[in-house]
Amino acid sequence: TDQLKGEFLLPIYIGGLLEKGEARVKVLRSHDKWFGMTYSQDIASTKEEIGKLVAKGTYREDLYSDLG
Repeated sequence: TDQLKGEFLLPIYIGGLLEKGEARVKVLRSHDKWFGMTYSQDIASTKEEIGKLVAKGTYREDLYSDLG
């Protein structure tokens, strides 16, 4: 399975580990706005928001360039 497309499984796996007492999770506070794409209509606004973050220097133009 393509691991990059399986991120939706993380809550299920982490939830299972928590229920068994096999993991602990620390939730970090953030003042950043969350945004994402649930519907195809969200694409334009998500691209715009990411563009603002790139222009501000929060994100790099190539988000994955450091994963090599």
